[in-house]
Amino acid sequence: MARPTRPGLRRTVALDPAHLAAFDHVRGCLTWQLRSPAAINGEDPASLKAVWLREVSEQWGTCGQVVLREGSPAALAIYAPPAWLPGAARLPTAPASPDAVVLASVYVAPEHRGGGLSRLLVQAMARDLVQRADRPAAVEVFAGVGECRQPVDYWTRLGFGVERPHAWSPRLRMELRDTVRVRAGAAIGRLAGAVRPRPVVAPQPPLGRGSGQLRRAGRTAR
Repeated sequence: MARPTRPGLRRTVALDPAHLAAFDHVRGCLTWQLRSPAAINGEDPASLKAVWLREVSEQWGTCGQVVLREGSPAALAIYAPPAWLPGAARLPTAPASPDAVVLASVYVAPEHRGGGLSRLLVQAMARDLVQRADRPAAVEVFAGVGECRQPVDYWTRLGFGVERPHAWSPRLRMELRDTVRVRAGAAIGRLAGAVRPRPVVAPQPPLGRGSGQLRRAGRTAR
């Protein structure tokens, strides 16, 4: 049985492609990154995911957070503007709101569950987003089961509210001005009050780098 880790020995950092190697369940999941699973076309999904992460980071900025426990990756979250997540278009409650960033994935390794790491990831994401010049007004998620998704009660416990109901794929929303509800800290509340939200600026789709399939998938997201 793994020795419990003291909460004080955990911290959050920006997601880097190298972190994906620690998350077998997530690194090959392209549910959100490609409009159609057929776009994989025999290529290595983990490599495509790393290409996507590098290109979004270069063109938009940080698109994920990782919790490190004793220096090792324990949990991660991935988020981006809707244009970079064309797979969401297949869902019945799409599209996401134009003023929102989509939180595509939150994953906590089984041995680290029950310690509040999901909430810690949402806090880290909020800190990142409210300090951006093009700060979105909100974060939205598509609830569900399987395919790198989480059920609706998971998201409501983290402070999201149902924006568009659906029997199996509701869309939920959290206003960034309300991130204080997830204890993101007093500084977040001050920033949220001082910075005027703007519509999310869609980045240019992936061009000139990485997989041809991923570049074509990016172009369909325009």
